[in-house]
Amino acid sequence: MSNILKQYQVNFYKKIVSGINFSFCESKLKPTLCQFLSDYILGDDIQEFIINQIDSVKTNTITIAKIYIQISSDTGIIAYIDINNTKFVYTDKGGSWSFPDEQLPTDDFEKIVLEWMSFINKI
Repeated sequence: MSNILKQYQVNFYKKIVSGINFSFCESKLKPTLCQFLSDYILGDDIQEFIINQIDSVKTNTITIAKIYIQISSDTGIIAYIDINNTKFVYTDKGGSWSFPDEQLPTDDFEKIVLEWMSFINKI
């Protein structure tokens, strides 16, 4: 387990359900982060919808406004990614938004996403 995964107490595992191999992420410290990642189960989607978006925020040269990207997951979690921090929001059962539910530095988020993509791509 890498240092970044240990720091955020993130664990990846695979489980066979009805003969199909599923990948999961769990963390008592960052459960919303893990739910967000668990919604992205294909390496190509992770690259296109998360990594490329992080790269676009990090390489933006506009300084007059704070630039961020909003990414949604299948379970309704939204990640707001800016150069410094990534914040997660979600709706509760009553439909109320929490902001932010969790946050972490964008550099750490990117490292965790790359670890997730590597895990997903392992056979």
